[in-house]
Amino acid sequence: MLQNRSFRIGNSITLAGSILSLFAFFTLPYINLLFFQPTAVALASASNSPIGLPVLWLEVLVSLAICALAGSQALELQAPPPSDPSTFTVINRSPITTGRPLAWTILSALTLLILIYNYFSGMQQQNSLLGISPSSLLLSGYWTYLFGIVLCLVGGFIEVRHYSTH
Repeated sequence: MLQNRSFRIGNSITLAGSILSLFAFFTLPYINLLFFQPTAVALASASNSPIGLPVLWLEVLVSLAICALAGSQALELQAPPPSDPSTFTVINRSPITTGRPLAWTILSALTLLILIYNYFSGMQQQNSLLGISPSSLLLSGYWTYLFGIVLCLVGGFIEVRHYSTH
């Protein structure tokens, strides 16, 4: 019973992290541009302006992919077991099921590494007009997205650990 519970906790943490990161992307201010604090979706959509960053749409794709992987895993776990218990074990141990937590863990880790790299590379740059680094302008949208991805990574580790011990 406890093993199955840790199984659901990992999925729940991952789903919460991916939903939090989507919330941050669409609603929270991402960067401070003097008197303008756009969300990530506004930055990604402003392709013709100098502040446009269409590459930010990858953040949405990552969050949606992680949400889909964890959600499909959770839905599969909610399915009633077949009459033969050994068949249920085989279904739960299929490569597709065990591969999903590993996939979202790797995706979360890569995204986290990219976000951290961008932060530190921004710290090394100085804006000659303002005399500050671009990383100091990051607002709650960036940090909440980053926290959501960390939650996805933690949930993935819980799930992968569960499968590696069984």
